[in-house]
Amino acid sequence: MAVERRQPALARAANAMMRALGGSAIKLRIPVASIGGTQRELGIVPAVFQEAEVAPVIVRETITSADKKVGATEAEIEVLISSTTLDGVMPGFGATDGRAFLNGAEQVVYAGQVFVITEVSEDRFAGVAYMYHVTAVAKSK
Repeated sequence: MAVERRQPALARAANAMMRALGGSAIKLRIPVASIGGTQRELGIVPAVFQEAEVAPVIVRETITSADKKVGATEAEIEVLISSTTLDGVMPGFGATDGRAFLNGAEQVVYAGQVFVITEVSEDRFAGVAYMYHVTAVAKSK
């Protein structure tokens, strides 16, 4: 059980914003320890993931571009996650640091589409992270 803690005003405001703006849900795919090395890198041994549902979050579609030469499109999203929301998910994975937890995730599933995480950042105030930004890209043909 998570220990109750007093949250700064910005953490409470970020959480309220997530709920007020419609609060979507995503799934984070976190790799499970498996065979490493060259076989996994070459795709011979598939990666095994454990999924964590995270809600409420805000998902912003930032870019969609097309490569006409190969007929592929690329979509990019930014996911905003309040620290309070992440605090409810991390204990199930034995994690205590939000940024490290998100850096350990490889993919985001949103609206049935799989996005690969490319960047994780956080907003801090008075030494406390109150919101995380996860940028992810999906390619499709």
